[in-house]
Amino acid sequence: MPRSLPRTVPLLALLLLSLAAQPAAADFCGGPTATLHGALADTLGVTVTFGKTTGWTMRIRAYPGAPEREVALPLPTDDAHYVVHVAPKRSAVAIVQVTALAQPPAASPMAWVYTPDGQLAAQWTHGQVLTSAELAAASGSISHVSWHSAMRPTTSGATFVAKGSGRSVVLDTAAHAIR
Repeated sequence: MPRSLPRTVPLLALLLLSLAAQPAAADFCGGPTATLHGALADTLGVTVTFGKTTGWTMRIRAYPGAPEREVALPLPTDDAHYVVHVAPKRSAVAIVQVTALAQPPAASPMAWVYTPDGQLAAQWTHGQVLTSAELAAASGSISHVSWHSAMRPTTSGATFVAKGSGRSVVLDTAAHAIR
């Protein structure tokens, strides 16, 4: 047995432990995020941002060349992640919370649809969208809980696959509907 082997084993173990910790550290307390989906011509007129003191804000132009309108969004300000879908011709904007810091209660808001003038058109809670079994099946990483196992943007919104059941949760932004 080579003499350097006893020293190599602890060094390799230390290296592996440090590499294993990096994804967890990068995932923790990164701040809330939102990803924008939709056709390029529609998403160019919409911006969703988060500020520590101001919370969530959406800036939207109802159509190209229209004046920009700023809307304060009453979304949770904890370290959650959102999917934002802009419907064709900016007829509506849907926002869906896809992860949270902890298991959300059934009564907590999960999805919102806004009209181009910034008015709330529809809102759903976790309990209205997910069954109790799907809520119980939500699992997460070291820092977030997610209720879905996959998300596929579509022209009209998005399709999410609920954990636990594999059921498709379909968001239709223009129709202001989740089914």
